[in-house]
Amino acid sequence: MTLYARLTAEGLVLETCDLDPSQCFHPDIAQEFQEVPAGAEAGDTITDGEVIKPVAPPEPELPAEPIEKRLVPRADFMGALTRAERIALTTEAESNAELRDFLELLQINGNFDLSNAEDVDLLDQLQAQGVLSEASVAAIKTLR
Repeated sequence: MTLYARLTAEGLVLETCDLDPSQCFHPDIAQEFQEVPAGAEAGDTITDGEVIKPVAPPEPELPAEPIEKRLVPRADFMGALTRAERIALTTEAESNAELRDFLELLQINGNFDLSNAEDVDLLDQLQAQGVLSEASVAAIKTLR
């Protein structure tokens, strides 16, 4: 079956007709139709007698989901520790710059951010060193 289409000057298919256009359209419009390869559809482009299907633009990348901060108030953080652990933290901070920085920020910010992997790793290190108990670290991680 012969397929006819109206094309733009660039070869873009505007519309197709599988009947004789002179039988379906006003003569002024019918003369705009020309024979095209089978399978051509509106939106395709005809180039050198070949049907070129449009390429869909790539899906836009969605922005990364913002990390939701899990803020634990300083009082709750410190309350999850035993008195001996709080004293051990202070003593350990005298020789551990990373822990000293952590405790200073805890004091300044007034909270501990459980979504901060670096700080959570520090808690795990303190547990491995025996400064904090496994139970205290687990209690802190479940806060908020």
